[in-house]
Amino acid sequence: MPVWKHEVITSVKEAPPPMRGWSGYEGWTVPDCPYCNLPLRTLGEKTLRSSWTDYPQLDVCPLCGWWVISRRADHNRGSEGEILLYRAWGALCKFDLSDVSIPVTELRTYLLAKYDDRFKVHPKKYEELVASVFSDFGYKVRVTSFSGDDGIDVFILDGDGNDVVGIQVKRYKKKIEAEQIRSFAGALMLNGVTNGVFVTASDYRSGAIATSQRYNDKGISILLQDAKAFYDRMRIGQRPPYESRDDPSAPFFLMCQSPDKIPYLWTHAW
Repeated sequence: MPVWKHEVITSVKEAPPPMRGWSGYEGWTVPDCPYCNLPLRTLGEKTLRSSWTDYPQLDVCPLCGWWVISRRADHNRGSEGEILLYRAWGALCKFDLSDVSIPVTELRTYLLAKYDDRFKVHPKKYEELVASVFSDFGYKVRVTSFSGDDGIDVFILDGDGNDVVGIQVKRYKKKIEAEQIRSFAGALMLNGVTNGVFVTASDYRSGAIATSQRYNDKGISILLQDAKAFYDRMRIGQRPPYESRDDPSAPFFLMCQSPDKIPYLWTHAW
């Protein structure tokens, strides 16, 4: 199932918040992505200030893949006339985030758009998500059993020096305490590993940060990644979901091929 789908739009009230409340010519302007707040990227010829009737304009978020497709029709009747706007946009699919069968690639795209939902993801799936992100950076990854491998959730083999790194993944809202860092350090030593990464979906208490530094001073390197740092890593590893308006797997493909399939939105008369 793709993350973004098309649903027939009958009113601007169904649009994401930044697209609501349009009036007049303001409605022709395509906004930034309502999820990532990034400027949208036009795929194909930019037609914003010319006729959209035969060649609709397609704009896509370069990060999460949210999209808008638009076309217009001008009707002139002497001194009076009207402009008809046809538009559709991506609707975020609903996922059961506790379902461990969700493909990791789709889960990553979904969380780029709705990162606050990360706490709903099954803990085992969150481990796979972390492993997927690290693999994007050239690491060989092995996810351990759900019960853990002496306290380590993921092992990675460094792509350059073949050094083994252990990863601990915690997907819950509470801040990480110093005791959890000590427990992870013990797991690293039991497995004969001197490099570790602790990834949390929340943040770290000052005691946890200080404990990590003390282990670093003793030769047990523990890198701490909080929710923001991991999101940034996931974002860097994400390729633009759509590169072409002619991608047959894209939800907007049929509307690009047949502009008459774009649903009518509203009319501006003068």
